[in-house]
Amino acid sequence: MAGSVALAAAYHVDAEQGDDARDGLTQQSPWRTLGKVNATTFAPGDTILLKSGCSWKGQLWPKGSGEDGRPIIVDAYGEGEKPAVQGEGKFFEAVRLYNQQHWEINDLEVTNLGPDGPAPRAGVRVLGENAGVLSHVHLRGLDVHDVNGANLDGRDGGKCNAGILFDVIGSDVRTNFHDVLIEGCHVHGCDRSGIKTWTDWGRGGRREWAPYTKLVIRNNVLSDIGGDGIIACMADAPLIEHNVASRCNARSDTWNVAIWVWETDDAIIQFNEAYLTRTTKDGQAYDIDGMTNRTIVQYNYSHDNEGGLILLCESGDPSPRRFNDGSIVRYNISQNDGARIFQVGGKVTNAKIYNNTIYVGEGKSDPLMIWHNQDGMWPDSIHYNNNVFYNLGKSGFNLGKSTNNVFDHNVFYGYHDATEPDDPHKITDDPMLVAPGTGETGRDTADGYQLQAGSPCIDSGMRVPENGGRDYWGNPVPTGSGTDRGAHERPAD
Repeated sequence: MAGSVALAAAYHVDAEQGDDARDGLTQQSPWRTLGKVNATTFAPGDTILLKSGCSWKGQLWPKGSGEDGRPIIVDAYGEGEKPAVQGEGKFFEAVRLYNQQHWEINDLEVTNLGPDGPAPRAGVRVLGENAGVLSHVHLRGLDVHDVNGANLDGRDGGKCNAGILFDVIGSDVRTNFHDVLIEGCHVHGCDRSGIKTWTDWGRGGRREWAPYTKLVIRNNVLSDIGGDGIIACMADAPLIEHNVASRCNARSDTWNVAIWVWETDDAIIQFNEAYLTRTTKDGQAYDIDGMTNRTIVQYNYSHDNEGGLILLCESGDPSPRRFNDGSIVRYNISQNDGARIFQVGGKVTNAKIYNNTIYVGEGKSDPLMIWHNQDGMWPDSIHYNNNVFYNLGKSGFNLGKSTNNVFDHNVFYGYHDATEPDDPHKITDDPMLVAPGTGETGRDTADGYQLQAGSPCIDSGMRVPENGGRDYWGNPVPTGSGTDRGAHERPAD
């Protein structure tokens, strides 16, 4: 391996005009190969610049770590398409970091398409092993595609085959990542997962929990994903916002969701859009899964997902190690989702589901509006308040034997049958939405779910403490003499 670089510098790499015998320090004296980059240990503050329009076959794995305030940066220079790293399935990952920290990787195109078919692989993997706390790894503006990972073979049953994977292995030294940012990336044509975090230091094992901290997944676009879109696992207070996930669960024929969390505390999933998630295995837009506390799913738009809007679930194992407690689902809009709009299954407790607007149009597959199912145990103490169920189909409710459910101040408009829950303050009149059913692709196309003047929903809902302070559109809640029902808090005329 080449000697360590002593002073911060910018190193240029040009696959067409470069020469590894040069110093790489200017655009006129660039290196040529990934091998030269991978053999160099970079210093804090260094920059590795790959020339736009160039492509390299192989793996990018530069060495070294930055330090606080002086990350090592990988970026593009020049005009043209993003520089491309093509793993060709010859490595588990096309771009790799191992026990490295204070890195920022920007504006690359990454593929890892194995010609012999699916196998355990990823596009980008950031890996830690017996290293303690690894801080500040930021990925921005990556275009990751054509990663034919196996859908069932590999870590976590194949789910760790992904476009972008943060991963922790080992059992000797408690290890976790702190300050992880995945922002502005385009992940498409990847199997099995799009973006995923995972660690062997999870709650489900025998080791001390070592969650990801300061994890932010923001402004990414995912499409044509074989299984799950975004999965934030084993994290403390992760933030997943302003992402768009479409056509997830496209090929795996297993249980997958567009955007979800598992084994997290205080996760926030907000301002996202998910649509065209395939199949009813699970097939929802969003999921609050097992071993989670106090998850909030808010201000999201969901449409045309075959499995429904959201799943809340946990195994029925009576062990205190298994739980899904204190979840909040509020101010979301669902249009023409299928199967089960709200599915709550197993050991889910103390969930609050309020001020959501649900639309099911005529001629749809008549999904269940709410389905509570048993997975060893039944859900307990699930509260539904101020929701608008706008039902032009024949969708009913199935609460099974779940206990202590509370329905109050909801709107049930359209189809009614004997399964409709008792609600002492229900409204069955037309909620007078502006143009229900007219939402298209994009969160900003959902204005048809605002309330018209004179709507019976205005000021007739129950006040919910600590309600987030705003509606789907950013209007303050409450406004006027009371809280409105549904995802819109109509400003005073």
